[in-house]
Amino acid sequence: TLESMTEDEKASIIEEGKRFEEWQSMEDSEEDLALIPTISIQDLNTEPKRIPTEVINVDGSEAVLHPLHTGGISYADLYFDVTDATEDDLHYIRLFTDLIFEWNTRTHTASEFRNMTKSHLGAFYLTVHPAKRENETKMYMLLHASCLESEKENALKVIDEYLYGTLFDDKEVLKKNVRQIYSFSLESLIARGEMYSNMRDAARHSQYDAVVEHLYGYEYHVFIKELMESIDEMSDAVLDRFDEMRNKYFRRERLTLGLTDRDGKEYAEGLIRTVRAGGEGSGISPVRPIEMINEGIAIPTSVSFVSRTSNLDKIEDAKYTGAYLLIQNMASLEILWDEIRLKNGAYDTGFFVKATGSIGSYSYRDPSPSASVEYFGRIADEIADFLDEEPDIPKYIIGVFGAIDTVSTPRTDGSVATKKYLSGRTHEKTVQVRKECLEATLDELKRVNKALGEALRSSSFTVAGPRDELERIEGIDRILDI
Repeated sequence: TLESMTEDEKASIIEEGKRFEEWQSMEDSEEDLALIPTISIQDLNTEPKRIPTEVINVDGSEAVLHPLHTGGISYADLYFDVTDATEDDLHYIRLFTDLIFEWNTRTHTASEFRNMTKSHLGAFYLTVHPAKRENETKMYMLLHASCLESEKENALKVIDEYLYGTLFDDKEVLKKNVRQIYSFSLESLIARGEMYSNMRDAARHSQYDAVVEHLYGYEYHVFIKELMESIDEMSDAVLDRFDEMRNKYFRRERLTLGLTDRDGKEYAEGLIRTVRAGGEGSGISPVRPIEMINEGIAIPTSVSFVSRTSNLDKIEDAKYTGAYLLIQNMASLEILWDEIRLKNGAYDTGFFVKATGSIGSYSYRDPSPSASVEYFGRIADEIADFLDEEPDIPKYIIGVFGAIDTVSTPRTDGSVATKKYLSGRTHEKTVQVRKECLEATLDELKRVNKALGEALRSSSFTVAGPRDELERIEGIDRILDI
């Protein structure tokens, strides 16, 4: 302890600290700096991993096969096209995917069925997957099932019982779970305000983002709240609707199968033929963007979450290119970080340009939402000023490639490749985007930023935060409650 040390020992420690401070403050020599490993553009792998893909037709359904070495595990993704779902349908589809595991089947209790899936399968779940294919919005229910080679026959039986044997006959199961979902949704809205404000705002600018909002955002939260409040009167109607949806959507005519398996053609045929035929195919999405206004979402917090968005699809001939990946990095890591994070005190901030066309800025746990709304509105001008300073473009290219080249497994490779197939994103398109990023010049960055500026002129904003703060923000047209 300090009390037990002699004066000489204390002086020695003080002197050692001074020498350490002097060493820390010394500039490194050119020789020492040259020893630090660095990456140059020449070190980047410009060719993305090519995932082997074969598309076959089985009884009118497509099977997208990825013959990869998976260590004896088969990964099946059954995509059921529900693109023709209305806004109201989307709410029930999301609820359906969350709850289908909770009911008994014709031959097992819910508990027995869950134990059976754990005995014979690895991962097994039902979820929703929106996709954008060129200018068309697509929507799927996705059933994922993984199993060992020796369990394939059992997997087919489990899938059949899950899809067609579930009994929607217990209203108490519905009531209990709706209350739990509402509680979780409320907590999520308060904790992840930036996610909800971003989904809400982007939904004003494109059909695809409107679908996402109805599935995951404030619209779904309101649906759950209203359902919970009238659950006693609505239970029978909800269970009847679940049964109708199962009979309508789980049909071979709506199925696209993704299968990652070393030699999976026979299994693909079995999976597709497990799905019953006799339904109609899907149509086009009737979902429309939500009202074009600026909104606040009142939540019980002391800080706010700001989102300001638009969409590239608003600009004629504006298309997503790899240059936007650089703009995204520059705006997030340099411009917004300095202004919104360091100066204004937000916990996090960023700028995004998505392949779906959605563009915008966001802040997380922001004590100065009015300032962020105003600054996000002129972000394209701030980017233009930054580009006028001729930044070190190769540095940002290296950063982009470090983010997009992540470690993957055969399961994720196959899953991503199937999703790209459904979205029409070919290997060649992926190569092109990387090439555009790698070869982007200062003039090209200025050109795409000009398109960003045009799109952002018709931007909107949404802020989640305390009501008194929302009432002080200029331009908010409506404040929503949770």
